[in-house]
Amino acid sequence: MSSEESEEIKALKKENRRLREANEILRQASIFFAAELCATRRCVDRGVVRDHLRWAVAAA
Repeated sequence: MSSEESEEIKALKKENRRLREANEILRQASIFFAAELCATRRCVDRGVVRDHLRWAVAAA
């Protein structure tokens, strides 16, 4: 294996590790926000949530 190939493999492994870490962060965030959404739906009438979302979108 040439040094060029070794460097490419090293770079690919580094990128793979970075992407796995990013995927884990996204997975954890989706779990968190799904739990928040479920809690919101249990505690608040859907109409109130819908009105809040409309307000948030209009403010953005």
